[in-house]
Amino acid sequence: MDVSNQNRPRVAAIIPAYNGEAFIADAIESVLAQTYPVSEIVVVDDGSTDQTAGVVERYASRGVRCIRQANLGPTAARNRGIAETKGELLAFLDCDDIWLPEKTALQVEYLTANPQVGLVAGHCWFWDTQTNQRWLERADTGPKANIWRELMIQNCIGTPSGVMVRRRTLEHVGVFDPKHTWPGDWELWVRVRSRWNIALLDRPLIVYRLVPTSMTQHHRWDHVNETFHLSRQFIRNHWPPLWRPILLARAWSKREQSRATLAIHEHLPRRKYLWHATRALFSYPFDEPRMKLKHFIRALVGESLYQAFKRRRAPEGAAGVPSGAM
Repeated sequence: MDVSNQNRPRVAAIIPAYNGEAFIADAIESVLAQTYPVSEIVVVDDGSTDQTAGVVERYASRGVRCIRQANLGPTAARNRGIAETKGELLAFLDCDDIWLPEKTALQVEYLTANPQVGLVAGHCWFWDTQTNQRWLERADTGPKANIWRELMIQNCIGTPSGVMVRRRTLEHVGVFDPKHTWPGDWELWVRVRSRWNIALLDRPLIVYRLVPTSMTQHHRWDHVNETFHLSRQFIRNHWPPLWRPILLARAWSKREQSRATLAIHEHLPRRKYLWHATRALFSYPFDEPRMKLKHFIRALVGESLYQAFKRRRAPEGAAGVPSGAM
C-alpha cells in the first residue's frame, strides 16, 4: 500500500454481539489477522445472556474492548460502537461473520486514493453452516452498474460486515436509524449515496455465516415485507415520477420472488408457491429471468416432477459446492 505509517488512516472495528458465544472468537480473530492493522476493536455486547462477554474479555490484553448494554438491537449496538471509537474509518462486523485477511487493506487503499468515495464494500462468501455449502455472492461491479438506481430496489451494498465508511460521511448523513428493524443498514446506504459516492470492489471481503439462530432466519417473511415497503419509500423520495412505475414493478417482482423462495424452502402449499412465482415472473420478467422462470416451472409441474427432471439432467458424479471455496 502506498500509505506511509505516519499518515495512514486509523480503522475502528465495531462488532455488535447478542448471544454470540459460539462465534465471537472467530470474528475477533479475523480482525486481529488483518494485513492492515485495526487501531480499535470494540465489541458491543447487546444484552447477551450467554458467555459472549467472557469470551471477549479474553482478548482484552490484545486491545479488544467490551462494552455492555441492555438489549436494544444491532442498530443501536452499532451506533454505540460509533460513539465509543475515534478512528477516521469505521468497519462493522456482525459477531457470526468473518473478515478475509486483506479486507481492511483493500478498503483503506481505495478510500485513500478516492477521497470523493464515502463508503466501500465488495463481494461476499456465503456459508451455510448446516449443509457446509459455500458460494460467492458478487456485488454488481460492472461498468454499467448504477448503484443509485439499484439501491432503490434492493440492498446491493450488502451486510454491514462488508462495509467500510468514513466517519465524516456519517457526520454528514447521520448514523443507523433505530426505527428500521431489519433493513436499517440499507436505509443508511441510501442516505450515504445521496451525498457521497459509493464503490464496490471486485473482490470478496467477508464470509457471511448462515446460522439457524440468527434473527434474519427467524423473521424472513417480515424482512421481505419491510424491504418492499422501504423500497417504495425510496423510489417516491428519490426518483422522478417518470421512472417510478418501472422501479415499483421491479420492487414488487423482487418481493414476490423472495416470497416464492421462502414458500419452497418452508414447504408451503404448492398453490401458494405458484401464486408468488407467477406474480414474480409476469410483473417484471427482466430481472433474473432464469431464476423466475425456474420458480414458475417448478411450481407449475410440482416438486416430484421437478426433482425427477433434475436427476435426469444431472451429470454422473456431479459434485456440490466445493468445501474449499474460501
